[in-house]
Amino acid sequence: MQEQIFIGIDAGTSHIKCVAFGSAGEELNSTSCNNEYQTLPGGCVEQNAVTTRDSMLSTLKALIGNLGSDAERVVSIAVTGMGDGMLLVDANGTPLHDGWLWLDSRAADTVAQLEQQTNYDVIFNITGTSLNASQMRCQMLWLNDNQPQLLDKAHTAYHWKDYLYYCLTGVRATDPSEALFTFGSFQSGDYSPEVIKALALTDRAHLLPPIVDGMTQTHPLLSDVASSIGLSKPVGVTLGFVDVICSAMGGGLYNNGALSAMTIMGTTGIHMRYAGSADDIQLPVQKTGYTIAFPGGGYVQLQTNMAATLNIDWILNLGAGVLKAHGHQINVDTLLHTLDEHALKAKPGAALYHPYISSAGERGPFFNTSARASFDGLDQSTAYYDLVRSVIEGMCFAARDCYQQLGEIPAEVRLTGGAAKSVAVKTILASILNRPVRVTELNESGAAGAAMIATMQHGVYDSLESCAQTWLDDNLGKATLPDSSLVPQYDELFTTYLASRKNKMSNGIWEQLSSINGKYKQTNL
Repeated sequence: MQEQIFIGIDAGTSHIKCVAFGSAGEELNSTSCNNEYQTLPGGCVEQNAVTTRDSMLSTLKALIGNLGSDAERVVSIAVTGMGDGMLLVDANGTPLHDGWLWLDSRAADTVAQLEQQTNYDVIFNITGTSLNASQMRCQMLWLNDNQPQLLDKAHTAYHWKDYLYYCLTGVRATDPSEALFTFGSFQSGDYSPEVIKALALTDRAHLLPPIVDGMTQTHPLLSDVASSIGLSKPVGVTLGFVDVICSAMGGGLYNNGALSAMTIMGTTGIHMRYAGSADDIQLPVQKTGYTIAFPGGGYVQLQTNMAATLNIDWILNLGAGVLKAHGHQINVDTLLHTLDEHALKAKPGAALYHPYISSAGERGPFFNTSARASFDGLDQSTAYYDLVRSVIEGMCFAARDCYQQLGEIPAEVRLTGGAAKSVAVKTILASILNRPVRVTELNESGAAGAAMIATMQHGVYDSLESCAQTWLDDNLGKATLPDSSLVPQYDELFTTYLASRKNKMSNGIWEQLSSINGKYKQTNL
């Protein structure tokens, strides 16, 4: 009997990836395409749902074409995608608007108001998740207050992967991860009427789709979709958990049920700890972060900061732009190629950098839409690559800041995301956390995690332990150890990092800058 093939789809913010895996985790083929969005005034960040659907299908079709006759061995397609955001559709499944992304910040004032109400305690304690403008519940509440007519027309409110699942199967569904941290109870595993009431959205509860656990349930691929992408036989479709959870699975967070930690350093920074049961959850006193269901009955507690590699993109673009302005033909890819060499030679702690470079501000381990990046401690000896190293250090201090809200850091931290390829990032992160950092060599961890769920649903594995052992044990790279000469310096710098950040917050520095810039923005055009 020929080996079965499982396809994982990861519809991310910037790219849609379709990857074919063998049942033991070997990558057989992959395709990808750009996933475009637009940034609009007022903090609006939107994406056209029909374009996203068509891009997914064309990318999936290309993968099937690449597989050739091996496409007959495809038994399942699993889909995951970017978290948060919202897309409203009518009773026919037709999108009513361009969907909102997790980058959208128009609901920031709504969040600020709700956090001051006593209902916030109810919401946080039941969902285990703090509020921020990126979430469907906050975006829905904003619409309820500002554009209720759009909600009146809607039949279903989807997260992005849920809409793509609908396009593949015609089934109205969401998964446990996104359902529970937005509108549910992490202890009961179902929607919470008490949470929905506290959000003042009881009249909109009918918009929430049924919860489908991809570990135990699947639905058939629509026949017309199968024909359009080149599949000649029926296959099942698995609804994966949200991309951060699938990436955690594919990146090695699950370690046979042991307490483990993982950082995803992509455009954003995501820092998480695994908990085996609801009884192991200890909610932060500061009421920050997420508590998200993990396949197989576990949970992940995580903190997210808005910008990780976005900071590196900024500092490298800045350097390339200056050189180009002076007639030097150099691009960002060239600077990125030499990043490790120059950053590791640069002076540690040459400046203290707060990595809040996103125009949406910060959301973890604190929420402030006015938060902005800054350098402290510059002098005339500070060179360009000193700044680059400081930016990387700032990203890693932000990771430690997030972990500090989650309790003690476990003995080892797994790392995935684009920055996991950087020796400088791995070395500095290990030294700032004072923990070994290990990277999985399994490519496309998000698509891999979704496909892993499908293999378990399909009966290839009888437990998460056996699946993780087969897919991941041989793909874990060598650990990057902390640099003992840097650990004491970074410990002291982290204390100063926190003090500086808290000073800016308590004195309203960011809000003052935002007010001044807003006042003079038009007159300086």
